[in-house]
Amino acid sequence: AKNVMDDIIKHGRVRRAILGITIQEVQPADAAVAGLKDIRGVKVGAYSGDESPAKRAGIEEGDIIVKADGKDADRVASLQRIVRAHTPGETIDVEVMRFGARKSFKVKLTEAPSDETVARADVAPKDSDPGASLDKLGIAVEPLTPEFAQANDVAADRRGVRVGLVSPGGPAWKQLYTNDIIFEVIYPAKTAIHTLADLKAVLSKLDAGSYVSVKVLSLFQGQQGVEQRTRIVNLKVGGE
Repeated sequence: AKNVMDDIIKHGRVRRAILGITIQEVQPADAAVAGLKDIRGVKVGAYSGDESPAKRAGIEEGDIIVKADGKDADRVASLQRIVRAHTPGETIDVEVMRFGARKSFKVKLTEAPSDETVARADVAPKDSDPGASLDKLGIAVEPLTPEFAQANDVAADRRGVRVGLVSPGGPAWKQLYTNDIIFEVIYPAKTAIHTLADLKAVLSKLDAGSYVSVKVLSLFQGQQGVEQRTRIVNLKVGGE
């Protein structure tokens, strides 16, 4: 309450400090890929923009934040409380796990725009038409047509393959959604995904029970029409 009062007196408004990322709760596959023994931490989704404080500091999409300002960030609410205890312009130490390696960064917090919160949850679109089946992930995918890309303003470097259907109970169930666009694999090796053949080539090298991390562009209906969100999705590979 004192921080709020001081902000109003000094700035005429309440200022919120942010890391400049979207964040998600850690799932079992996320913890396994990060090298965590326990399911804890906060997964970095996407940057708020090129000037994101986290991006400038060196934090990458898909990193798992485990500590901030010397305190455990075991879930989204914990990280939000830590960040909200600071003011824009302050610098905090952030520790992350990245594919089994622990890394530390100093992040200079910035001020949230008036219509932004510290963290925003990803929103999933509804299911529609299926495509070619990829049993290892439990999804069907299809080429991204120029018409679809143009209609949804998909940038050239995000034009991969479009998810058509997600099999209930499969590896990607409730992780990927119809109209998600898979455009890059970041683990076990960074690989651009432009075609179905690109994705099949990656999966052909992975055994059942191993993990794959994909970078996804999600499309959803927002207040201003179709909006976009980049996500990192970690999946445990199934059998053929």
